[in-house]
This record gives sequence, structure tokens and C-alpha cells, in this order.
Amino acid sequence: MNLQKTRPAPGRYPMALQLRYKAMSPEMTLFGVGSTKVMSSFELVFTTDQPLEVGMKTEICIAWPVLLDSRVRLQLVLEGRVVRSQDDTTAISILKHHFRTRGLWSPAENADVMPELAELGASPAVSRPVLRASA
Repeated sequence: MNLQKTRPAPGRYPMALQLRYKAMSPEMTLFGVGSTKVMSSFELVFTTDQPLEVGMKTEICIAWPVLLDSRVRLQLVLEGRVVRSQDDTTAISILKHHFRTRGLWSPAENADVMPELAELGASPAVSRPVLRASA
């Protein structure tokens, strides 16, 4: 099967979202970045910055495009196993998934929240509660 020309079937959705991955085998652990190509509830096809081996366990964090409560960034975390790999394209079988909150992955993400700060290359301030000791 040619992974470069993977066409979405029913229940598979073409998406281009930024991701980070960790791939593990008994001999090595690889870390890298890539982009999703096609997603379904049971499989993910994505690009990688290095070849991955069939059978490797994976943890993939995908920058989710929707904010929680219109302000909190999320990542979809997938655990799986590489089932196909060709050149810079890999497919995994998804075994588990969950969402986590996340910080900024790139300065370009500021444009979503505060366009005027993104133009300046600045990060938005994060509001944190102040804890005061009672007297």
C-alpha cells in the first residue's frame, strides 16, 4: 500500500495538524515532529521527520484546533503502534486516546488569541492566582 497516496475512506478525515511524537522499540527511543494527514477513531496517518519502524510503540501529541472554554489550548494524546511506514509517512493503530491541556508550541499560535501581540512576537500574559498568607 502506498502511504503517500492514502485516500480517506468513510469515517476517515483529512486534517493537517501539528504533532509531536515519541516512538519506542527495545533498541531505541525516537522523538520528533510532524503533521497529521488522515485521522479516524482507530488509525492515524501522519508525516514524520525521520523514518519509524513497524511495531514501534508510539505516543503522539496533536495540537488540537479547538480551545477549551474559548481560552485553553488542548492536545489530543494518542497511544498506538506503527502498522505501516514508508519514507516520511507513517500509520499507527490507535490503542488509547485522551485530551490534555498544553502551552504554546510556536509563536504563530499567539495569532489565535491576541493578534496584536503575535505581530510583535510577544507572548500573552498568563493570569495566575495570587496566594496570600493570612495574618
